[in-house]
Amino acid sequence: MPTDATINSLAINSAGTMAYLGSDQGLVVVDASANTVTTTVAGVLGKVLTISPNGQFVVTSDTGAGKVYVYDSANSVISSFNIAGATHASFTTDSLKGYIVAGSTLYQYSIEFTLRVIPMTAAANDVAVNTTGQFAYTAGGEAGAVAARSTCRNDSTWAPEVSVATGAAPDLITSASSGDLLAVEGGSSEIDKITPTIGAPAAGTSCPPTLTSDALTTASFGVGAFTPRQI
Repeated sequence: MPTDATINSLAINSAGTMAYLGSDQGLVVVDASANTVTTTVAGVLGKVLTISPNGQFVVTSDTGAGKVYVYDSANSVISSFNIAGATHASFTTDSLKGYIVAGSTLYQYSIEFTLRVIPMTAAANDVAVNTTGQFAYTAGGEAGAVAARSTCRNDSTWAPEVSVATGAAPDLITSASSGDLLAVEGGSSEIDKITPTIGAPAAGTSCPPTLTSDALTTASFGVGAFTPRQI
């Protein structure tokens, strides 16, 4: 490991072959099979937020500098964006688009488009794309809710397809293999399960898919308020 690096995060690609450690000296790349550091990418600073499902893109956030970096590991290309306060990110299942939340702004990244800046109605704490890839769900974005935005959209207007009232904006959200979304509200010691019902787009259109309902089920942890760190 670089002896002068302060490590702040660790993420492993879905194949389990490479590990990426965020640091103040750059992105430390580790071959997880050989247990060796392959390189330190000096131009990619901050905390690792996510890795695309195909393992090609690594997103980091340097909140001190107000920067987000996307490292294309296949081509050794670094993209830098002026995004202050980015806290979480999530990619679509095909790795074509990435969603980044920073306060009340949602950003859509893609190598095929310019960065989309989408002002939301309220701050969001987290974002997750459902396992079938049609919708990006924000923990917030609407006041006291989880909101769903179709991933086939490329506009910069917020207008979520569905907003599910959860009482408070969840601290974290993740997609489950069942197709549900799981969100944790630490302040109320609660976990929310959101079950989408997804259908074909309206006649004569290809986007977005219909989202006829998002059923909400809640359960209490029964331990009082806490700060969730990970799902």
